[in-house]
Amino acid sequence: MEILGLSLPRPITFAEAQEVIDEDGHGEPGSRDHLSRVFVTPEVDGWTLVIGAWCDPFDGARREDVLRLCRALSARYGGVQAYYYGAQGDGSAWLVAENGCAIRRYAATGEPCISQ
Repeated sequence: MEILGLSLPRPITFAEAQEVIDEDGHGEPGSRDHLSRVFVTPEVDGWTLVIGAWCDPFDGARREDVLRLCRALSARYGGVQAYYYGAQGDGSAWLVAENGCAIRRYAATGEPCISQ
């Protein structure tokens, strides 16, 4: 959590996290409040999931931070993947980093394409 700059953690269940994430995904247009929360799971089959709009690898205001964090996390843990899926038809994006380098990223969101 420290490498992500997260603070004020509190335990919640997977079901509670899903409800909060769904609520955050349907906020007011233009509001950035949904970026204030993220859910970090315990390790599941060798992966720790970090879930929330805060992790979107293509969001105009967050993409450089997400790229930097994915590089840092992959340098420490070997591999990181970040995903965005717009359940309302607004596209998807993903980023894969290994050993401190972004090795592949793609976005199909209706904005100019990023592909690497």
